[in-house]
Amino acid sequence: MSILLLIAFVVLVITVQYIIQVVRKRQAGQTSIPANTVQQPSIDMKVDDYLLPEGLFFHRSHTWAQVQESGFVKIGIDDFTQKVFREIETVQLKAAGEKVNQGDPILTVQHGENTIELKAPVSGEIISTNAKLSTNPAIIKNSPYEDGWIYQLKPSQLAKEIKSLRIAENARDWLKNEINRLREFLMFQFSEGRVLQNTMADGGIPAEGIMEYLDKGSWKKLNDAFFV
Repeated sequence: MSILLLIAFVVLVITVQYIIQVVRKRQAGQTSIPANTVQQPSIDMKVDDYLLPEGLFFHRSHTWAQVQESGFVKIGIDDFTQKVFREIETVQLKAAGEKVNQGDPILTVQHGENTIELKAPVSGEIISTNAKLSTNPAIIKNSPYEDGWIYQLKPSQLAKEIKSLRIAENARDWLKNEINRLREFLMFQFSEGRVLQNTMADGGIPAEGIMEYLDKGSWKKLNDAFFV
C-alpha cells in the first residue's frame, strides 16, 4: 500500500511541475514559438549602405521584432526608416499596458511637418517603453537596433504572425527591393537633375535625409508607398 502511495505522490509532483511549466510559458508568450526564433542580432550585416542585423524579424512597414529568451518581444524601427529623416525631433509613444494588433500604428516619428506612423510587427501587450526616447528621440536615429528600441511586448499570436515577417536571406532580398523602389520613387518625383543629384549618394543610393527634398504631396506618397 505504501508503495502505491509513493508512486501516486511522484506522479502528482511530476504533473504539478508540468502544469507550472506550461503556465509560465503561456504567461511569457512562449507557447508554440517556432524553433530557432530566439537569436542574438549581429549589426555587421549591410545591404548597400543600410544596416540589416541578422536575428531580427522585419515587418513590411520597416519595423523589427526581436524575440527574447523570456518570450517577450522587443521592437523598433529599421535603418531604412531612420535614414529617411535628417533629424528626428519628437516621437509619440503608446503607454505600457496598451494592447496592439499586428499592423496597428505604434509610434509617430516627426521632423518639422513631416511624420511617419510606424506599424506593430506583432500583436501583444506593451510591457515597457524606452523611456529615453521621450527626452532624446535622436537615439532612434543614432542606434535604431540597440539603444533606440521602442517597446517590449508580451506577444499574443507570435507563432502565427512571425510567419509573415522577414529574416536572413528573405529580409536581405526584401530590403534590396525596397532600396530599388525608393530609387525609382525619387527619380519619378524629381524631374530636375540638380535636385535629383542632391538626393542621391554616390552610386545612385538614396541619401540620408531625403525628406528634406520632398514637398507635402510627395511626402504623403512616400509614406503610403513604404510605411503602410
